[in-house]
Amino acid sequence: MPPREPQVGPAADVCDVIQIPAFLSRQTDLLVEAGRSGAAVNIKKGQFLSPWDIRHAVEKVARTGDHRILITERGATFGYNNLVVDIRGLAVMKSFWEEVAKLGKDDNPYRAGFLQFVAVSETDAQAERDYAEHAEYFYNRCLHLYPGFANPPGYQSMRSVRAGLRTQFAQQAIQAISGELKWKDFVERGYIIGGSPESVRQQIEEASKALRIGHLMVLLQIGSMPKDLTLRNTELFAKEVMPYVRDLWPGYKDRWWPTGCAR
Repeated sequence: MPPREPQVGPAADVCDVIQIPAFLSRQTDLLVEAGRSGAAVNIKKGQFLSPWDIRHAVEKVARTGDHRILITERGATFGYNNLVVDIRGLAVMKSFWEEVAKLGKDDNPYRAGFLQFVAVSETDAQAERDYAEHAEYFYNRCLHLYPGFANPPGYQSMRSVRAGLRTQFAQQAIQAISGELKWKDFVERGYIIGGSPESVRQQIEEASKALRIGHLMVLLQIGSMPKDLTLRNTELFAKEVMPYVRDLWPGYKDRWWPTGCAR
């Protein structure tokens, strides 16, 4: 068999960050080669992985000596064609910081990224009028999550079951498909960051501090949102929110942000 051609080298020559696709997040040779490239490595968690299992991919890269590692949550698949981004999975991924501490590295929040739907309007009340029907359409109709798939055999460890996560998620699944969740529930539970620019700025700061997140990746369209509403949401976020949340971690340097374009 002829030797395998380099998978990462050509990209590492021109890129500051190597991204591992979710589907390949358990491919050892790819992870090791990415770590040896010297570039920062962003691992997108496979939807087939539980949040706590991504630590193995992180360890494979870290063992090469490359500790510039980011993790992107990509949700978890239950049954057929059902993708759920379980926000509690991010709490489980806090074990990442424990691993960072074990390696003797700093707790720079820019090591972590968070994907979040954000809905901005002129006031909190207007945000509900603008986005509620689209959020409810997505969460209550598009997930198609049968409660029986909430806890498939073998997905959870005994530690998770003992911690009570099984009952919590099953209840959330039942609520979602029964249409019980409304705009207020989405915002209060952190599924959505939404409201006036001031409210959104406050929610982003609280979430970023609580989860110790330096990179916020925003979704500005969800469910049945039309083009004009999506464009207005994007403009309001860019003008009224983004400038105020750029420097939430002033004591840390973002060593993972791509710099190639400045050369």
